[in-house]
Amino acid sequence: MSAILTLGQVPYFFVRSCHVASLSTTFPPGNVDVNEARPAPVGGPMALELPAPIAAYFRADRDGEAVSECFTEDAVVKDEGHSYRGRAAIRQWKADASAKYQYVSEPFACEQRETKIVVTSRLTGNFPGSPLNLRYFFELAGDKIAALEIIP
Repeated sequence: MSAILTLGQVPYFFVRSCHVASLSTTFPPGNVDVNEARPAPVGGPMALELPAPIAAYFRADRDGEAVSECFTEDAVVKDEGHSYRGRAAIRQWKADASAKYQYVSEPFACEQRETKIVVTSRLTGNFPGSPLNLRYFFELAGDKIAALEIIP
């Protein structure tokens, strides 16, 4: 499935994948309104295109409720040696992490590995080891995330 962006008078087509797409530097990324896929700006004129549920996850990043809505009812998240099953546990996990640390997550790479989509993101904030690159291993079920494992 693809999303269509209209930048000024020029339509841009984005195919659901993990490829880097080039955007004009004269167009501010904040003006892009796409429900299905939102390219995350990376390094100036380049944009990283993410599948819709994953783009929604990174958009909602610090909002536990919004993040939990990106997942299936029985999804599992594995992070820092702990597992969180179901939306309520995922909501609490994200709320706790967001309250404990201030950080910015900037996805810069995405690849398909068999049934998983692996996104690498630069995490910068007030936590030990900052900045660092994290790998997010997503498994999708339709338009939701069924599983996520986060590994440094």
